[in-house]
Amino acid sequence: MEEEFGAFLGSLLAGLLMLVLAITFICCLCWLAPDGHNHDDGAGPPPEGHHHDDSAEAPPDSAGGTDQATPPHTHSIEMTPVEAAPSTVAYPPPTSPYVEEGAPDVDCMICLEIISVGMEVMVFPCQHFVHQHCGANLLRDDRRCPYCRQSI
Repeated sequence: MEEEFGAFLGSLLAGLLMLVLAITFICCLCWLAPDGHNHDDGAGPPPEGHHHDDSAEAPPDSAGGTDQATPPHTHSIEMTPVEAAPSTVAYPPPTSPYVEEGAPDVDCMICLEIISVGMEVMVFPCQHFVHQHCGANLLRDDRRCPYCRQSI
């Protein structure tokens, strides 16, 4: 009787081991897929956030005259135009190359020292102030504002 029970227990454990291995294999296949599903077969609805417009013209492929075929996963990517961010306006431009009486205290964007009344200043197109000598040195090396990186 013990031998029959041992054989039964052995076959039961072997069956459970096979079941665990099968479940593990299936789970590994799901984890290897990018989002757990295979969308290239076209079966089922597209994942949330993806929209496919059947009325839209299909992108050209190798038969359409281009050198490279378009990968199937790029057919549903929507292109959205991106606008440039507005430049930072720190202060209104001065009316003269000198800081006038009553102007707010401003720091030079290069040396970070205060630009005081009567000093010569340079104003970049992005409206950032620098000392005249700091701006001249910067323009020799780099043609961008050190604060916002806008081209000068």
